[in-house]
Amino acid sequence: MEPGIKNGRVAGRCSFRDSGREKENIAHGLCAGREVAARLILHRGTSLKARQRGTVVVDLGIVLVMLGVLAFALVAQHRCLGMETRELALRGDLQVVRQAIESYRADHGGLFPAGAEGESRDSAFIRQLLRKSQQSGAPDPNGECGPYLKAALPPNPFNGMSSVLFLDTQEVQPTETTGWIYHVKTGHFRANSRRLGSNGKPLYEY
Repeated sequence: MEPGIKNGRVAGRCSFRDSGREKENIAHGLCAGREVAARLILHRGTSLKARQRGTVVVDLGIVLVMLGVLAFALVAQHRCLGMETRELALRGDLQVVRQAIESYRADHGGLFPAGAEGESRDSAFIRQLLRKSQQSGAPDPNGECGPYLKAALPPNPFNGMSSVLFLDTQEVQPTETTGWIYHVKTGHFRANSRRLGSNGKPLYEY
C-alpha cells in the first residue's frame, strides 16, 4: 500500500501544483484582458477625439467657404449698384445736354452750337449753351434765346472728364481722351467711353 500511498501523495502534490498554475494562468489572463480592454477604451477615446477634430475642421472649412461666397456676392452687388448709379447719372447728363443742343438748334435756324466759324469750338460750345444770344447766334446778354444749360458741362460719370472731342465729318470710335464726343454737323452728343453698360450695350451708344 505504501507505494500506492506514495503514488497518491505524489499524485496529490501534482494536482495541487497544477491547480496553482491554473490560478496563475487565470490571473495572467485577467490581467491581459484588462490591458486589452484598457487599450480598446483608449483607442476608442483617441478615435473619438480624432473624429471630433475632423468634424471641427470640416465645419470650419464649410463656414469659411460660405463666408467667401457671401463676401463675393456682396462685392458683386456693390459693383452692380455702383454701375447702375453711374449709368443713371450718364443717361441723365446726356438727356440734359442733348435737350439743350436741340433747343439751341430750334432757336437758331437749324444751326447747332459750335457750328459758327471764327471761334474756338470749346469756348463757342460752352458760351452758346450757357449764355443768352440773338437768333443769329451773336452773343447778347439781353438776347431772346438761351441760356440752355444752368451750369457747365457735367463730367462723364465713368472717366470724370468734362472736355469734348469735336467732330466735323464722320463718327469715330471712342478714344477715352475726353469726357464727351460731339458731332458739329449732326448735333450728336455721346459719352467718350468704350465700356459696356450693365445691359451689355456700349456706353458710347447710350
